[in-house]
Amino acid sequence: MVKQKNLAETSSTVRAGLGGAYSFRSVTRLRWQLPTELELGSHVQQNLAGGLSSYTIFAKPGDITADPARWKATPHRVFVNLPASTTPELGLEIVEPKAMLGFSKRYGLLEHNTVNDRWVLQVQSTASLGYISSTIEGFGPEEFGELIRMKSQALLRFAWKTGDKRVRDEIGRYTAQELQAQVDIATGAVVLNVANAWTLICMLFLRDHAAGKTAVCANPECPAPYFLKSRKTQKICEAGECVAWAQRNYALRWWRENESKASKGKLEGKAK
Repeated sequence: MVKQKNLAETSSTVRAGLGGAYSFRSVTRLRWQLPTELELGSHVQQNLAGGLSSYTIFAKPGDITADPARWKATPHRVFVNLPASTTPELGLEIVEPKAMLGFSKRYGLLEHNTVNDRWVLQVQSTASLGYISSTIEGFGPEEFGELIRMKSQALLRFAWKTGDKRVRDEIGRYTAQELQAQVDIATGAVVLNVANAWTLICMLFLRDHAAGKTAVCANPECPAPYFLKSRKTQKICEAGECVAWAQRNYALRWWRENESKASKGKLEGKAK
């Protein structure tokens, strides 16, 4: 995993359309607390094909604000790579409960409601939409919008893999609605307040896709294939096993090509 800068106050200069006479500094601030005493709810729903359809996570409200300085990897890359249960018949996915608990402990709940003084996160699969389909490619804006509101890992994976403009547009609309902007008079900065981990995930995905960084590792056995490129030509992630896989494949291709040339040379020599 790639280490990152502190995202809590990342600054950039934005020039106003006033002849370049003014510039504004933008600051991104995280405004949610990390939960404590996380537990999986006892009620877990199954879909018709026998796979997970939904489950609930309960958490005791905490008072420690999410701090990117403590993160070893960005939440959007971690979330998109969390192991998921897949329904073979329908191809519908849902993040495995234990993986979601671990993510929530480190990064905070994707979003939550408060019930009886506890935070509640409902995790659903695309099966919850009621679609009998093995792909989300045929979905329209309404379905994409619903998946975004459901905080769907499957949708993020689809967007990461394909760069589908329809999905990016819907994620952009959702993010714009969720972000709260204000002007900090004391510092003269435009502050973007991020209310929860899911909004930050969407925001970071849009930023990295626009920069041409989102990619899928070429190693079919990669345990975390959705990664961020450090160079445009990069086709594998930085994991050691994937680097070794690429080196083995390169060596095998080189050997086959050179063996073929050597064999052809021997045959031509015998013909003479």
